[in-house]
Amino acid sequence: ECNETDNRTLLDFTIATGLPDLRVGQEDITLPAAPINEGSLVPITVSVKNIGSLPASNVSVRLYNGNPSAGGTQIGPTQTVQSIDAAGSVDVLFIFDTMGKGGTNVLYVVIDGENGIVEANETNNTALFTLDIQPPQLPNLTITADAVQITPSSAQEGEQVAISATVTNRGASASNIPVRLYLGDPASGGTLIAEQSIYQILTLGQSATIQATLDTTGRPGQQNIFVKGDPANTISESSEDDNIASKSLF
Repeated sequence: ECNETDNRTLLDFTIATGLPDLRVGQEDITLPAAPINEGSLVPITVSVKNIGSLPASNVSVRLYNGNPSAGGTQIGPTQTVQSIDAAGSVDVLFIFDTMGKGGTNVLYVVIDGENGIVEANETNNTALFTLDIQPPQLPNLTITADAVQITPSSAQEGEQVAISATVTNRGASASNIPVRLYLGDPASGGTLIAEQSIYQILTLGQSATIQATLDTTGRPGQQNIFVKGDPANTISESSEDDNIASKSLF
């Protein structure tokens, strides 16, 4: 070679010893403040810790209502944490639908339930806690995007479009519920399409559907349909944040 002085280099590396150790306890579970009323959607945050000396990857986390080894029901899908560093932690969020779950519920968090990760300690992967669900004191009228249907969803200008929206009560009984449908966001000057009332009593978990039509003449392009329950806030509710939903229409 023309130069024999650049044929060698030096690289430092570390060989780690030990194993990961996934852990969860009651102190790692965060719940909203009591009381929790039936019908509410409860966020449950689980802090999954790795107290071992090596990172862990593809960590499965599951939440159950009842002991999973004795027929407990899984809440929501299995969540997978891509990686947790040694001495690190990752928060995982679950949503617990309390509809029909009044009373005391015993919930279980299970990490790596399939034992796919070799750990220094396999006995600290489960935590249990209780959640007391009280009867609702106020109505809670809810509308979701999935509860708004538009037919056809992609219309020719000039067609009549059918709109239906389902209002669900996730709280104490309510009746005479006003519902408005808008073309565009009502908070930004949306145009009122229709206003209807749900006169029957909706008890906890019951729903009712309203229907309206929209003439698309002179309205080409992307449009947004908004549905708002109790728009004037005449009904005192446990939550006023879930009374509106929207759906796109082209």
